[in-house]
Amino acid sequence: MRHWLLVLFLNLCAGMVCAQSVDSVQVQRKESAWNGHYYNEKYRINLRLDLDSASLIAPGFEAFGTVNGYLTGGVYGTWFLVRHEKTEQGLRLRFTNDLGSFIQVFDFQLQPDSTYTYDAVGTNEMRRSEGRKLIKIEPHLVFVKK
Repeated sequence: MRHWLLVLFLNLCAGMVCAQSVDSVQVQRKESAWNGHYYNEKYRINLRLDLDSASLIAPGFEAFGTVNGYLTGGVYGTWFLVRHEKTEQGLRLRFTNDLGSFIQVFDFQLQPDSTYTYDAVGTNEMRRSEGRKLIKIEPHLVFVKK
């Protein structure tokens, strides 16, 4: 009986040690320069990125599973990150809308003042709803990391 309790206790301790090391690795991964929650105040746009592992779930799209990034808020619909690459200046991100009918590529760069800039590559396809109209958002936006 005592051996059984000792084995149970050791298994619980080993499980806690493993869980702590996994949690600390995940915290370190989440804190990299390009993972996090970014916000554009002008249009109330939320950009969430986890480029190291697809661990994000877009609100309302839980059935899709986890993704590396998504964009919601002051844009029409939800946009999903489908491809990303690191460049000398920052990131090049490729998003598609929730219907798959539009694609938007933009460069995302960290600036010296700790803000991030969004610069559309080519035509800006992201739109926002204003009254009964869909209006394209500006091709250059500023984000802050929350």
